[in-house]
Amino acid sequence: MFTEEDQTLKIYKNGKIEKTSLGSSGEWDNFTPKGVFQIEKDRRGDWAYIPRFEQGIKYWVGFKDSYLFHSLPFDENKKLIQEEAEKLGTPASHGCIRLPVEIAKYIYDNVPEGSIVIIK
Repeated sequence: MFTEEDQTLKIYKNGKIEKTSLGSSGEWDNFTPKGVFQIEKDRRGDWAYIPRFEQGIKYWVGFKDSYLFHSLPFDENKKLIQEEAEKLGTPASHGCIRLPVEIAKYIYDNVPEGSIVIIK
């Protein structure tokens, strides 16, 4: 569950909170959709570089169309973009949910297809 109001992610397993983290949803002109979604089938990867944004992401997992959970942004050489990392906890993305690398990796490794995603 991601809550835009306080930019927090809570990952539940069997009704108990497994992980919590700050994240970053979309900026005002790049909204993050609200609602109930699912982790999508065959929509995950360990690296992607998006030339039009000049940013790379690690450990991405899709939950609605082009919207993803993923790491903080990296440059094309896989170096963390520090000024973007400092925005964690505030709306800063192009609509996806940005997360610390270790939380994005946790989702990538542990949250199965079909898991419920709530964005509110």
